[in-house]
Amino acid sequence: MRTPDIFRSDPDLAGLMIRCREQTGLEVLLALVRPFPPRSKKDVIVMSGTTESTLKAETSDAGTALVLPVDATMFSTGPWRQWKELAIRIRDPGGDIRGVIPLDGAAQAIAVLSASCPSG
Repeated sequence: MRTPDIFRSDPDLAGLMIRCREQTGLEVLLALVRPFPPRSKKDVIVMSGTTESTLKAETSDAGTALVLPVDATMFSTGPWRQWKELAIRIRDPGGDIRGVIPLDGAAQAIAVLSASCPSG
């Protein structure tokens, strides 16, 4: 779990969470304080410098997290491994949620977590 930078983030963003899936692999989520309707779809804009990517996320069953359609290895071996922080904006008609989440140490934490997840 990585909490957001409180000075550059909305209070409705609780942080970035990476956890073991029931099947093989890791799941990447944005933890929220303000819940969304379960299984609703949200656009999450991920920014690094001048580059923006839009991810189609799905709200968790409890409505308190957005499941991102990315593999957690992006933080350790993928294109995001160079990033020092993750800047996000969640589009919502009730008001966008913005935040910045520091990523230092994420690659090492993912390696440890991945080794302790069930193999399937």
